Amino acid sequence: MITAEDVRSRKFSTTKFREGYDIEEVDGYLDEVGQTLTSLEAGAAATTPGLLGPEDVLAKVFDTVKFREGYAIDEVDDLLDVVVQTLQEHRARALATGAQPVVPAPPSPPATGVVPAVTGQQPTAPTTTGSQPAIDAVRDAQAASPAGGLTPAAAIRAQGMGASVTPTPLPPDPEAAALGTRVLISQLQIATIRTHGNDVLSVTTPDGTVLRVVAVDASPQGVTLRLA
Repeated sequence: MITAEDVRSRKFSTTKFREGYDIEEVDGYLDEVGQTLTSLEAGAAATTPGLLGPEDVLAKVFDTVKFREGYAIDEVDDLLDVVVQTLQEHRARALATGAQPVVPAPPSPPATGVVPAVTGQQPTAPTTTGSQPAIDAVRDAQAASPAGGLTPAAAIRAQGMGASVTPTPLPPDPEAAALGTRVLISQLQIATIRTHGNDVLSVTTPDGTVLRVVAVDASPQGVTLRLA
């Protein structure tokens, strides 16, 4: 298992004349990962709202840069793979022990006769339905998203706590004609959740033929699904 300190101290090679991940974006996200791991290491349950889950890390897609410094893609992906495994282990441990998520205590009411000062217009809260922890989780995820939406994995996690939200699709990779393996894995996990655990994998060809996936091979061209 990787620790929060391991994540914070990890250094990556940089690229300039080939594609790499945006440095500020990766650093910012790894800060979030470090905060989640710090909470888990302090005893928080892996199901606590606001903490990253393995599906959130799998669904994360970074912007890429070219002709300016970026982080080596393979090195960042390798670290995130280890983070996913660690979060899965924390979640399995929480489910096995029945650990309960930490729910913040409500604020104390003001003393009698004291009226809290109100300045300016209060922001309008997002429209959601469900329990307060679910609403808080949606707000946290929306605040962390540049587009104000949720990734599919984060939306599913919020829906599991009773929130009513619409997932924001993962952005396509403009440089590639096919899905990368990390995005494919995250979408497969999301699809499995939506089919209630049915993980039979098949491929539909343009003419409507449905073929079963019987093996996964590796080649110099990348990962290949073998069909039957």
